[in-house]
Amino acid sequence: MSAIEDALAIIIESKLQPLRAHLERIEAKLETLNGAAPSGNLTTAEAARIARRDQETITRALRAGKLKGTRPEGGREWIIEAGELRRWMTARRPVDVEAEVEKAYKRVRGRPGRTRPRRRKRR
Repeated sequence: MSAIEDALAIIIESKLQPLRAHLERIEAKLETLNGAAPSGNLTTAEAARIARRDQETITRALRAGKLKGTRPEGGREWIIEAGELRRWMTARRPVDVEAEVEKAYKRVRGRPGRTRPRRRKRR
């Protein structure tokens, strides 16, 4: 290997090391979840605790159909199967890149149609 190749290998390795460590932490969490998640049925409170999400997030996912669950006749509480919760937790969330870019642009630029940020009035 030439000196340039050695230098590139060192740079690439230094950039990959934090990513490898992050991936190992994620894998460890998944192993813990797979082993620690109870089997059977869960309430939204139990599902929220396991998924480390707010209970309202679980309820919104149920209402939107992203997470499958059932409500007993006349009941107010959702029942979620543990396997379904595991599927929801590990599912890839599609990202609408164009919408995200548009939101970021609006945050940075202010209202639509404005070409430059507003100047603050001096007092």
